[in-house]
Amino acid sequence: MGRSDYAADHLSKSTRGAPSVTQEFDPWLDAVLRQAVAPAWLQGDAPQSDVVISSRARLMRNLSGYPFTHSASRPELEAIERECLAAGLAGNFTQVQNLPEVQRAVLVGSRLISPEFDPNKPGRNLLLSPDRGVAIMVNEEDHLRIQAVTAGLSIESSLSAAQSAEARLAERLTFAQDSEFGFLAASTSNAGAGRRLGVMLHLGGLAASGAAPEAVRQLDAQGFEVRGLLGERSLGIAGYVQVSTTTDRLSELSDSLNVLIYQERQAKSAFYEQRIREGVDGARKKIDAQEGMNIDAATRAIGWLRLGALRGIGEYHPRRLDALLTLILFGEDDDPPTNRRRSRLFRQFLGLTSQGAEP
Repeated sequence: MGRSDYAADHLSKSTRGAPSVTQEFDPWLDAVLRQAVAPAWLQGDAPQSDVVISSRARLMRNLSGYPFTHSASRPELEAIERECLAAGLAGNFTQVQNLPEVQRAVLVGSRLISPEFDPNKPGRNLLLSPDRGVAIMVNEEDHLRIQAVTAGLSIESSLSAAQSAEARLAERLTFAQDSEFGFLAASTSNAGAGRRLGVMLHLGGLAASGAAPEAVRQLDAQGFEVRGLLGERSLGIAGYVQVSTTTDRLSELSDSLNVLIYQERQAKSAFYEQRIREGVDGARKKIDAQEGMNIDAATRAIGWLRLGALRGIGEYHPRRLDALLTLILFGEDDDPPTNRRRSRLFRQFLGLTSQGAEP
C-alpha cells in the first residue's frame, strides 16, 4: 500500500473528492493523512475482526557476549546495533532513520513499536519488513525485540512471521541462551521461551454494559496478562484491551479468547440500540465541538463509533476506525496544542465539518 493509499482506503467515499474544511486545514495533519503508511494488518482478511483487532507475536533475543541493554555502555550499545543492523539488512529488512513523529505514532498505534522506544537515540535503531508487518527494535529492553502483527484473530500467523524473521537474523547472530533455561532476557518473565503472544480486542459491548471488569478478572484468574491500549494505565478505556501470555499455553489462550468473543457478541446484541445511538451521537458531538481531545477522550469516541458501526449505526466501517486508532498517539503529552491537533485530525479523517455534518 502506498503512502496516499492509507488515507484513500480508509476515508469514506463522500470525503475522497471533498475539499478540506478550510477552518480546520493544518499542513501537519495533511502530512499525517498523506504520509502515514498503513501496516499490513489493516489490509486483507481479518478473522473475528468484529472483536479482535489484531494479533501479535513478540520475540525477545539478546546477543551472546554483551551485557543487557540497561547495563551496556554507549560503545557496547553501538556495537550491538552494528551487528543487528548488518543481520537485519541482510535479511531484507529496511532500516528506519530519523523516524518522524507521524510515522512513529502509526507504528506505536499499530503495536509494532513500544511507546517508550525512540530509535533516534544513540545505539538504538529500527528495522521494518517491506509490508510493515514485522518490526525489529534494536536495544529496546532487550537487544532485539521482534514484533509481528497480523489482522484479527491470527496468533499462529503472527508467530510464524516473527519466527521467520528470527531465523534470518540467527543466520548471522548468536543469541544468548542456556541449555536448560532457554533464551536469556532482561526481564525474568520473558526468559526461557523469550516470547509473548497476544491480541488486541475491542470489548465495546461488555464495556458499555458494565460487564468488562468481570471478564478481565476471569482472564487474570487464568494467568493471562490483561492491559489497556497503552498498557496498564489505560485498562478499561472504551473496552480496548490487550490479552497476552509468555507461556506455551496457546491452545488455552485460544479457548479463552473464543469464550470472550462469544460474551462480547452476546453483550453487543443485547445492548439497547437507543443507548448505542446516544453513545455514537455523543461521540460525534464531542469530536465536532471539543477544541481539544486527549488520548482518553479520543479512544472513547472511537470506541462508541466502532460499537455503533458493528450494530449498523453510523456510516463508518469498523476497520476504518481501527485505522484512525493507529493515528491518535502522536505527541509526548496530552498538552493543549497536541489535543487541538488531535481534534482536527478526527474531523478531517472522518469528514466532519465544524457543524458536525458531512461536507
